Amino acid sequence: MSKPAKDEEALIELTHNALAEVLGREPTKQEVWKVHAGFKRMAFMLLDHMDHIKKHDNKNPDQETYPKDVDSDDSETADEEGTSLETGESTP
Repeated sequence: MSKPAKDEEALIELTHNALAEVLGREPTKQEVWKVHAGFKRMAFMLLDHMDHIKKHDNKNPDQETYPKDVDSDDSETADEEGTSLETGESTP
């Protein structure tokens, strides 16, 4: 097996330290490599997903992906009439 690049070594060391903290013991080389490989797989899946989103957005530039006001809910309109618990009556 070839020696990993400098950036790769830094990521492996980061994985080793994080895994040691989570496990509460020194991880084996096999554990570190398995977790590191999983991180890399997730990163490539994320990049692939982002490319897919960009491709979709480029095909449909006028179509919005998300509604303008995602955080709004209808709780304000429900409170205007009052609830049956407040009035003791059933709401129409």
